[in-house]
Amino acid sequence: MKYKPLCSFLFCALLLNTVANAQMKISNGAAVVVGSGANINLANISLDYGNGTLSGDGKFIFSGSADNTISGNTTIKHIYLAKSTGSKLALANNLLLSGSFDFGSGILDLNGYNLNLGNTGTLLNENNNSFATGNSGYVVREASLNAPAAVNAGNLGVAITTASNLGNTIIRRGNYAISDGSNQSIKRFFEIEPTNNTNLNATLRFLYLDGELNSLQENQLRFMQSEDNGATWSGLTSTINAAQNYVEVSGVNSFGRMSLVNDFTLPLSLLKLSGKIQKVGVTLNWLTLNEVDVSHFLTEKSYDGKRFVSFSEVRSKSETSKDNNYTVNDINPLLGINYYRITAVDKDGKTNFSNIIPINFSLTKEEQANIYPNPTAKNINGTFYLPLAQQVKLAVISSIGKVELNKSVNAVPGLNHFSFDVSALPIGVYFIQIVTANSNQQLKFIKN
Repeated sequence: MKYKPLCSFLFCALLLNTVANAQMKISNGAAVVVGSGANINLANISLDYGNGTLSGDGKFIFSGSADNTISGNTTIKHIYLAKSTGSKLALANNLLLSGSFDFGSGILDLNGYNLNLGNTGTLLNENNNSFATGNSGYVVREASLNAPAAVNAGNLGVAITTASNLGNTIIRRGNYAISDGSNQSIKRFFEIEPTNNTNLNATLRFLYLDGELNSLQENQLRFMQSEDNGATWSGLTSTINAAQNYVEVSGVNSFGRMSLVNDFTLPLSLLKLSGKIQKVGVTLNWLTLNEVDVSHFLTEKSYDGKRFVSFSEVRSKSETSKDNNYTVNDINPLLGINYYRITAVDKDGKTNFSNIIPINFSLTKEEQANIYPNPTAKNINGTFYLPLAQQVKLAVISSIGKVELNKSVNAVPGLNHFSFDVSALPIGVYFIQIVTANSNQQLKFIKN
């Protein structure tokens, strides 16, 4: 049956008003206009509008004590939830809403689907007695955010402030707890995906309902965020206003998935790795925030980005500081791309990985065998590059060919380093000789 005239539509609604769990189905292709100020009251009635067209500024009101559903493939404008306390309206597919979803009483069950608010929809009057819930599914909102000042797009419950232009931003809100296997978050989390997501220096105000606390201690709530879909988490310093139900955090440089917790099993709150090429090889630097109960770090290297091998171990500073910087040199990089990561090992043996960074290490022909400083009065230092491990003979030779100093070293693949103390040698011209299985090089230096 197609409902076109508003009077026919209302008459049918009234007929179904007394039938519990009844359904109103709008045929595909039918057009229903709900004029401004008009209300269509679906008391204990489910709505399936399929591919029908719903237009106008009026509201669909879902009332009554029965649990009902709503489904449709086109956009609906306004919904008002007026069910008895505890009664549900459940989504039966992903729902597109361009106007408002107004919470009067009753529960919206996402039921594994998304309530998509587009870039104009909004939630109104969500409260502890009338709210969105569901073990899966999201409330989704898009917004173009250029230097937003406390913008709470669609009233989803996260207010964003930053001087940056975020561009088109997708905000998803889930209404269930995130778990690390032992502890849980509150029953609300956000996923924020801006077009521009670096150096934001943003302030976030995370709002929540008392009914979402999930038995956590409200005065101990703290903010956590993951930039890799929950693989690793960052705990940032935050302040709580329990009276107004929000936690606020500043200095957020990039967005991801975020929620509020009391405790979460995190060997590390933030582990971020960077690196750069130096004369000595590759210098790695990593930053930790809120570092707690970390035993040590393993610096690891790979030539294919998959199989990593540790080449050094660094003890944690967490006993004396919670926010730390660490630096390690890889003095034996191979020519080409070297992949690096840091593994943080907790005191109970749990591990946490940093991001993986590729470093393209290159050397000129002259840099593949080098000595410094030149001239020198005390030590002459040098580096040489080998693709394979082997024994190498090193010597300091005078200008008349006399071997003054010599030694053998077990060279490794990559850059190798050596040093001779030449302070006892007379002033003059000397050569460093580097003898490998396939080459014999001499590098000139001056002893002064």
